[in-house]
Amino acid sequence: MPIGLAMLYGGDYVLGIIAIGLTAACWIAAWLISEELQNRKPQAPRKQKYAQVEKYRHDRRRYMIWKFSVPGIIVAAFFLSSLFVNYKREEAILKELDGFLLPASDPDPPNSCKFEIAGHNMMRDSALKVFLGKFMVSYSSFPHKIFTINGKNPLVLTRDSSGRIALTMDIFDKDEKIVVRFDDGHFTVNQNARLDMNRPDRSTLIIHDNYGNEVLNIRYLNKQAVVISALLQYSHANPVRIQKTQFADVCLGDVGSVGINFDSPK
Repeated sequence: MPIGLAMLYGGDYVLGIIAIGLTAACWIAAWLISEELQNRKPQAPRKQKYAQVEKYRHDRRRYMIWKFSVPGIIVAAFFLSSLFVNYKREEAILKELDGFLLPASDPDPPNSCKFEIAGHNMMRDSALKVFLGKFMVSYSSFPHKIFTINGKNPLVLTRDSSGRIALTMDIFDKDEKIVVRFDDGHFTVNQNARLDMNRPDRSTLIIHDNYGNEVLNIRYLNKQAVVISALLQYSHANPVRIQKTQFADVCLGDVGSVGINFDSPK
């Protein structure tokens, strides 16, 4: 059991669970062949007298209860231990300053984006979608710049080896310190430039900078969609606030668009 827990807390969850499971199986096997259980096993009566048969049946029921209750307790303990350790593991992961966002199973935000021409849907099933306030940007060819600020500091959308969304972008504070960086889907939070980091689940990342500004709120909605609200602060531009999407009615993507440029001269 200690080896299994060490594996779990060390990050190798699968091997840890296997180790604990094998330990539980060994305990169950040891109980089933134990002398204690064998001593409780009743012997069938040689003479089929009513009293003896009834006593044998009663003892047999007690024996079966003993035989299967102990393994049941071991299995329950294994299950509860696995749940507890997984909870602690998730808790630790959500405090890490780097990692990947995992897709949830949320629907896309309300939007009016159909990409239809003459009744034909021009959005490919493989398209990935980024929701930015009133904008929905969708592409199926990668990598692709989603937006720029005065033509600089792009948010780049690409697809990872599993076909999921992978973003590349830097979020700064007003002192031009990087608060959080995304590099092909992997995020790194600068501990010295953030006031707090909130991850209610493995699909969400919310960052406040040292001035208390929410500079990023990103949620990986599903395998093909992500929603972003952010405060974009760059030395060559006035701050640009992207509000959280309530309804997207500006639709950009494969059909005749190269992305968004937020024009914000300083």
